[in-house]
Amino acid sequence: MKVTARSSAYLILLGFFLLSAGMLASETELSTKLTGKVVGAPDCISTLKMTAGHAEISIAPGDSTETRLTIDDVQCGASYIRLEVEDLPSEYYTFAPSYLRTLTPGDVGRFIIYLDIPLDAEYKAYTATYKLYTSEGRYTGPEFTLSIEDIEKPQLSARTEFISEGSTQEEEDDTQFWWLIMLGSVIFVAAIHASEYFENKLHENEPKRKSRTSGKTTLRSLVKKERAKEEKDVKRVERALKKRKKK
Repeated sequence: MKVTARSSAYLILLGFFLLSAGMLASETELSTKLTGKVVGAPDCISTLKMTAGHAEISIAPGDSTETRLTIDDVQCGASYIRLEVEDLPSEYYTFAPSYLRTLTPGDVGRFIIYLDIPLDAEYKAYTATYKLYTSEGRYTGPEFTLSIEDIEKPQLSARTEFISEGSTQEEEDDTQFWWLIMLGSVIFVAAIHASEYFENKLHENEPKRKSRTSGKTTLRSLVKKERAKEEKDVKRVERALKKRKKK
């Protein structure tokens, strides 16, 4: 079988189309499986990992700063997740959001903790502990030290642990990307098909044009032959008349 450039383009575009369709189908199936999991099912124990944004925070009375708590490596899922900071005066902090509705395997959740120290706060070091309360149970997280000191500027010290082991991709961006690939494949195939259609039509009309041209040529040649015959007949008559006059 002869493989042309057009057929190769068809095969390549078909491959892109099938790949996009497969990726969209797999993403849909994965999403269905994740959202379809029963949180707290008997055969699955819900677990998660908490990572503190800062292990130590130094701040002066009257100043404010913020840190965060990241939740990832979720197993089986967790729902209605609330945060508490133990062993730290409640008037020293607030956090947002107020709670996380649901985390499924692969999700990453974050709480931002806003620290606002009163101007008359006591110089003291607090060792606070993060705790999460969910519909599936209670989880105790890492500790951090809040030192209220007489310093000029608020400082955040010590190491910073940041989120998860590996990057996460946005499902919506992936879906849009594969939909664009599919749409582009369809448009290219349609364009090639249209060009092929018009090219075939052009080839079909070519014999008709040739036949019309050849027909005109044949008609002209017949007219010329008839005129030549008439001229010969006229000449014959003239010759005959001349011969009679001479006699």
